[in-house]
Amino acid sequence: MNKVRSLFKAITTCALGLSCLVAVNAQALTQDQKHTVWQIEQVINTLSTAQGRFMQIAANGGIAHGNIYISRPGRIRFEYDPPSPLMIVSDGKYVAQVDKDLQSVYYKRLSKTPLSFILADRISLNESVKTQDVQFSGNSILVTVRNRRDPGDGTLTMIFDSHTKELHAWQVVDAQGQMTTVRLQQMSYGLPLDGYLFARPEGYKSQNVRD
Repeated sequence: MNKVRSLFKAITTCALGLSCLVAVNAQALTQDQKHTVWQIEQVINTLSTAQGRFMQIAANGGIAHGNIYISRPGRIRFEYDPPSPLMIVSDGKYVAQVDKDLQSVYYKRLSKTPLSFILADRISLNESVKTQDVQFSGNSILVTVRNRRDPGDGTLTMIFDSHTKELHAWQVVDAQGQMTTVRLQQMSYGLPLDGYLFARPEGYKSQNVRD
């Protein structure tokens, strides 16, 4: 079970990124950067639902694929392709990781994971988090933020399309410098999603909720 919990920590600390962003120095944003942040906030806050595919790159280089469903606020579902036995579901309050091989489910409060920021009802890049850097690279915008309350937790970098401002990927670098990458693929937005996709998993041996 320790192996599962370690993977759970990596996934709920998930993200995309470039290795050159591991070290980020806080600096004042320019007016152009501030305007870009404002534009991104407007686009994200109009997003209600999304679905598509994802590719996850773990800190050890392992790669997994699967389906992703998002219903803001608070709800997300990662369905991993076989042979992975994992499924991750947030019902808006708890994030559950199911291990189908072990027939078990492990819970963590959504508010204790980086997913809580991405799934918030209203995303602000200047309230609960501090925007540390905005970089422009080709057709991408890379926005790096850090938790104001726990700055030692690491950084979250979100990668957006420079034209549409759509989120393409995200990355978290934890306090130990470990990265997990999630890249979004074949995404569709604004389509109705069945509530059962985000229901708390049943039929599995439940582990204690961990803060």
